[in-house]
Amino acid sequence: MMSRVIAASCRAETRLQRKVFSDSAVSSLSKCRPAHVSLSTLVSSSFSSTKSTSTSSWTRSNDALSTRLSQVVPSYYPIPTINERYNISSSMHFHSTPTYLMGISKTARRRRNMKKRKQKEAYAADENYQHEVYGENGRPILTAERMQNEVLELSSFASLLPQGVEKQAKGFVHNAQVKMLFQQRYEHFVRGPTHDALFYATLHTIVDKSCFDGIPDFSSCIESNNLIISSDGTTVEFINTGAARLKKQAETLAAADFVVQLAELNIDIRHPPDLAGIRKTQEEELFKADMQRAQMILEVLNVSRPRFDTSEHPDGWVSRIKFYCRGVPIDTKAAFGRSKAEAEGRALLSTTEAEGPLEYFIGQQKMNDIKASIDESPAGHVAGLHVPELPEEALDRLMNAIGSHTDHTRRLEEHALAKKRYEVDFKERRLRKQLQQDGRMKRRRNEVPPNNVEMGENDTFLKEEQSRAEKAASDPEGKQGKMKSVRDALPIKAIQDNLIEALKSQQVVVVSGGTGSVAERIAAERDEEIGHSVGYNVRFNKKSPRESASVEFVTTGILLRRLVNDSFLDGISHVMIDEVHERDINTDFLLILLRELLEKRPDLRVILMSATLDAESFGKYFSSGNGEAVPVMSVPTKPRHPVEIMHLEEMEKLPNHVRDLSQSLLRLHDQQLQLELEVALSEEKAAMKLAARSDAEDQSKNLSESSSSSDSDDSDDDDDVDDNNADFGLQSYSPRLKALNDAVSMRGGNIDGTTSNRQHRFSDKREIGEITTKLLANLAQHVAQEETCAGRKGSILCFLPGLDEIKEATEILQKESDRALKACMNIIPLHSTIPQDEQQKVFIPAAEGTVKVILATNIAESSVTIDDVIAVIDGGLCREMNWSAERAMSEMVTVPTSKASATQRLGRAGRVAPGKCYRLYSKGQHHAMLERPQPEIQRTALEATCLNTINMTDKGVEAFLSCAMDPPSHSDVALAMERLRKLGAVTTGGSNEALTPLGKCLARLPLDPAMAKMLIMGTVLQCLDPVLTASACSSSRELFYTPLGMRKEQHSVKKSFSKLSDTMASVEAYDEFQYILNEHGWSGAREWAAANFVSIHALNSVSSVRWQLINELQSLGLVPQSDLIKSRGKKREFRHDASINRNAAVDSLVSAVWAAGVPDNLAARRQLGNFGTLRSKTENHAGLHPSSVAFHRKPPKERKVNLPLWFFYREMVLSSQVFLRGCTALEPEQVLLFGGYGLETSESDDGRRRRVLDDWIIVEGRCSDTLDALSRARSEIDVALDTKIMNPRRPLPESQQTIIDAVCDCFTVIDDDDADYDSESDYYS
Repeated sequence: MMSRVIAASCRAETRLQRKVFSDSAVSSLSKCRPAHVSLSTLVSSSFSSTKSTSTSSWTRSNDALSTRLSQVVPSYYPIPTINERYNISSSMHFHSTPTYLMGISKTARRRRNMKKRKQKEAYAADENYQHEVYGENGRPILTAERMQNEVLELSSFASLLPQGVEKQAKGFVHNAQVKMLFQQRYEHFVRGPTHDALFYATLHTIVDKSCFDGIPDFSSCIESNNLIISSDGTTVEFINTGAARLKKQAETLAAADFVVQLAELNIDIRHPPDLAGIRKTQEEELFKADMQRAQMILEVLNVSRPRFDTSEHPDGWVSRIKFYCRGVPIDTKAAFGRSKAEAEGRALLSTTEAEGPLEYFIGQQKMNDIKASIDESPAGHVAGLHVPELPEEALDRLMNAIGSHTDHTRRLEEHALAKKRYEVDFKERRLRKQLQQDGRMKRRRNEVPPNNVEMGENDTFLKEEQSRAEKAASDPEGKQGKMKSVRDALPIKAIQDNLIEALKSQQVVVVSGGTGSVAERIAAERDEEIGHSVGYNVRFNKKSPRESASVEFVTTGILLRRLVNDSFLDGISHVMIDEVHERDINTDFLLILLRELLEKRPDLRVILMSATLDAESFGKYFSSGNGEAVPVMSVPTKPRHPVEIMHLEEMEKLPNHVRDLSQSLLRLHDQQLQLELEVALSEEKAAMKLAARSDAEDQSKNLSESSSSSDSDDSDDDDDVDDNNADFGLQSYSPRLKALNDAVSMRGGNIDGTTSNRQHRFSDKREIGEITTKLLANLAQHVAQEETCAGRKGSILCFLPGLDEIKEATEILQKESDRALKACMNIIPLHSTIPQDEQQKVFIPAAEGTVKVILATNIAESSVTIDDVIAVIDGGLCREMNWSAERAMSEMVTVPTSKASATQRLGRAGRVAPGKCYRLYSKGQHHAMLERPQPEIQRTALEATCLNTINMTDKGVEAFLSCAMDPPSHSDVALAMERLRKLGAVTTGGSNEALTPLGKCLARLPLDPAMAKMLIMGTVLQCLDPVLTASACSSSRELFYTPLGMRKEQHSVKKSFSKLSDTMASVEAYDEFQYILNEHGWSGAREWAAANFVSIHALNSVSSVRWQLINELQSLGLVPQSDLIKSRGKKREFRHDASINRNAAVDSLVSAVWAAGVPDNLAARRQLGNFGTLRSKTENHAGLHPSSVAFHRKPPKERKVNLPLWFFYREMVLSSQVFLRGCTALEPEQVLLFGGYGLETSESDDGRRRRVLDDWIIVEGRCSDTLDALSRARSEIDVALDTKIMNPRRPLPESQQTIIDAVCDCFTVIDDDDADYDSESDYYS
């Protein structure tokens, strides 16, 4: 009864607050029958306005009005006074109603009143009665008082609560429900005595768990936030209760508590997770994926481009589709969609549905095979390779050479037996060599190391050194005397004695500071010619010193190759490695080998020279197992001029436009810091909790083994572990997390704490890059103006991430500078792609009254030293190339620079005069930087590294590379080994890893393994010269360069060499340069190179690599000596009639062999997709890079022009989108013969032969003889390659050579037919 009474009162609450009943209303109600009297009738009666009535008049009329109402309203209706409704001091009265109005007996009336009195007495006697405090799930009930005093004022998450949430919570929840798609229901109950009764509204909210995916470690928040997870783990239930005098207020408070609980989880109700949008996006993506699957099937079947017949319908759109398959028209049924795009998409889906017209035409088995291939492909997509019928002449030659299937099978079996015998002999030879090395190692360990003092005692060499010392002492002004004074002034002199003393007892010494020399400088100091006691050996040049008591300067690559041939480094007593802090992959690999070699050679000494920041880490890496530390010595730096450092937060006094940009950038950096800290903190806590739980599980397991009654103890232990680890101390965190925490603390007063909604508040890295470039350009303007006004000259060195930013900054400087400033400001870009002549301009001193503004990348950190730098502007960003092994794709990313790089950039200023360094990042951001860049071994392809590892050690690739200072990931190593296995370079049976004969040969060549195999393929097919040039170009810098503002001109010139192949364009440019060099000399060649945007430096590099590769191939026996002649000195080149180049002029054969060098990198044009879209093995949407000669922005106007359908590419790069660089067009027969790793052939259920290349390229063709001949020819080429590897100095057997000649003749016929077709097309056009 009490619940019904209070509910009725609440329904009349709003109107009773606003109306005062008149006497006429009461009198009219008194005429009604009692059974029909209701409060709604009462409220709807006439009333008089009270807007002008004072509070006192309300009070005076209250008693009279209550008396009148008591005559017509039943007693179970509580009649609130006007005073109470307007918060005037009064109380609620319950008046008896006359019996004749009730229609019940007096006896019933007395019983009701008696029961009511007993209730009141019972409540009055219970003085300890208290209202409910906690809801059914244990969460505190929210009241208006608690909402105001605790939640809105004291909570740490109050900033996430919208203004007015205590009154408008239902509206906020309703808006959030549209996005989060949760379900809600209310439950109501009343508690308390009549005079103090409260409404309790409980709100049950069922939310999809995916709404909380952005919350790190959400599982640990479930219990602490009183949440309930469904049994299937897909939904989360919130239970929130509000209590108030009125029902609506209670519901509002329950909704407000739901808003508060979301805020506790870092979710702002104003910006909730958009689950509706996510699901809509998922549906659209699923629909799009189904469309792409249908397109793939149609492309595999090589149907014509579909034509859509789409019309508008009253309820949407209707579309039908028609196309031709094998010349037969296929028409589908109509499909309906809400939009035109949806209708056409559904029409496309209907083409591949079961029992549709297309399936009926091609057969169910064929359709099932295609769908199965899609499902089994590595990335869920396939491409169709439609091989046309070969010309009759070419097919006949090929089939006659291969012979019957029986002949083909017999040759393969004979080859398999021969290869097996060879591999057994190969393993035996390796075993004997390994035993010899083990014997040498044992003998060395038994030898007593010579006394370090006596190691250099040789009369001849001692006399040389004594003679130099005497000359310097006797004639201080002579050459040796002056050189001695220069040496004594070097900073290294300060630690000379300590260094020599340390080397007597220590195998490894780390020297930090600016060290390093070149061979010419050392030879000059010793007053001798290069080649006596000092020599050098770099990649393309060599001048060896004498055998003993000598110094040889080599690159890390040269030293690694020496270790391949001599794993003990016989004859070497000291190894000095400079710039080890740069951490390139060769340096890291060399450090692993040297650390192992030191155990075998106690007499070997290693000196590491590193930047100051990294010296300690190298010392720890080489510390011996007994705990003895490696000495770390620091070279004192030269006294320098002072350099003033200004960080981003210290630029308030700069001009307004610079200051505003700096403040905007500072805010973005602060947000980024905060977010990085939150993510790192959540990851760290999750890891620590996981470790704690694992430890607890281990402990409970041990307890269960020792005690049978430990079940309850186990659970208690788990709780203790969780409780002990619930509040982590900062001292237990990783150094990275501590650095981030300190950085945020340094910026604490300026960091917005509301950035924790991770789904919506991440800083835009692109925006940071854009503002950084603009700020740098404006700051360079200001500094240039300031320096020229002060009468100073010199260079302003600006560090930017890449060439695009350099171009953007150049444009800003040129457009926004006035005429006077332009006259005294020389803008010079500095980038690796800029020609050497242009780069040399940075070293020319600035003229009086002018400054040079040098816009450079990190190439200017250490590789280039500019002496007149007076100011440095450090953008704080650099560009790194990261390698994704799974996608076989390089990703160019812009990342913050490291502390080591920041120190290097700072050191560019203050060399000649006091300088300034403007850092476009805060002190906190600098503190959070990594100590050094990510090592190259963790962001590059590892195939060559793994191959060298197997060749140089039997420790195992995974175990060996795990010994690196920063090892690569296990997955990257596994993927690299899998590619080597498919290449045929290694065997990975069980735990043993070994090189195959092919792998041993590939390890000898200084190329990527697949590229090296391509080179050997060129020797087998006798087209080596262009293949050699292409290999050299792949390991050198880009041949063509692009001056600023001349991209179109450069692209046009590049296309003049080839319209379909970037590789062919480079090869043709190299050949033409060599021809002009021979015919017109060096000056003519330089003019030609400048006119064609070809880099002389890159051409020289390609020439040197060619010479090196020729020597390696000749030493392996793959190139006969009779094919070589000496050209321009000692360099070897091919004779004009070399047998190894007999087929070098067959362009289609050459480009097909090039495809063998990148077996993973094939791409097919999507004929039914958007124009220019290509599909690769790992990417469904890729495009030719705009710099490629084969790139087209739109379809050609000429309808007869058929764009190529297949390409191979040098690399896949992710920037604004996925681009393919270094592309070459291919024909289907080229792909089938040389593309990919392997061709699998199987029989379908209906007897048809099914061919799939690399699990994603479905081979199709109308001529079965062509497919059969090309498939068998592919395996015959592999046999010939193996035969050549096993017997490199012998010619191929006659049967194999006949097949190779037939393959080459086949491409010659194809080229001739294409030439005839092109000439006929030109004639008719």
